[in-house]
Amino acid sequence: MAHRVQGVNQVFDDIAKEKKILNLKEEHAKVRDKPILDRGTFSLMDETEVFGREDEKSAAIEMLLDDSSTAREDTISVIAIVGFGGLGKTTLAQLAYNDQEVGKCFTFKEWVCVANDDSSGKTLLGDVFRHICDSEPRSLNKNEMGKKLEEKLKEKKILLVFDDVWSSSQWDDVRVILKHGAHGSKVIVNTRKQEVANDMGAVHSLNLTDLSYDHCWALFKKCAFGRGGPDQTRNLESIGREIVKKCHGVPLAVKAMGSLMHSKVTFREWKDIETCEYLDVVGDNVVNVLRLIHP
Repeated sequence: MAHRVQGVNQVFDDIAKEKKILNLKEEHAKVRDKPILDRGTFSLMDETEVFGREDEKSAAIEMLLDDSSTAREDTISVIAIVGFGGLGKTTLAQLAYNDQEVGKCFTFKEWVCVANDDSSGKTLLGDVFRHICDSEPRSLNKNEMGKKLEEKLKEKKILLVFDDVWSSSQWDDVRVILKHGAHGSKVIVNTRKQEVANDMGAVHSLNLTDLSYDHCWALFKKCAFGRGGPDQTRNLESIGREIVKKCHGVPLAVKAMGSLMHSKVTFREWKDIETCEYLDVVGDNVVNVLRLIHP
């Protein structure tokens, strides 16, 4: 009878585990087809939230301050930051853009979050016009926008950041206008595609790689346990470290998971997240994790 009872208990345990897996699958199915809202980007940031990337930051700043990379016949040179989604391209560009020495070197700076949705009817030239002229192009054609931009940028040493660029198809329309700036002007382009950087004539490319485990853990720890989160007990820390491993060095996934765990206080809640089959981040798969976290 005791063996039969154990057998029945095992069956119930198996059913409970299967139900938990099915619930997770159903939850994921509800949100996997929802688009993630375009978060947009801007130049402001809190540097205390950044871990790692010191070498990359130094390299980017050195490239911005070095005018020798700009050919004599050109006034502007392009620096590309390349890497798949979530690796920190925007963060690195913000670090360089906000550096004090960089600020002293340029007379005009602007951050342009590129509209990649072709169905919106927006163009790269229109994006640049909105940011630099602080107005909508409305009925202006390319020539009219170009003349106004030339007046605004003429003989100024420019630093422009084009964030989240997926295509170089409209780059020529902008490049012609930027040539009216002073020698040594720079463009930082953030893109997932090396071919986009090449097509835009990048003289330097910074190819981002995975963030180190130690830096990922420091970021996770601050997001999960800081600012009134759960106590950093030995059990929760061991689970947190396993969650960080599953993020495979993608800082956006680490930050998202740390923020999620900040609201979880029990061992059971943490363990359920750790064993979720949808957690593993591989390559550019960070979007699935974000959809699971933000249904």
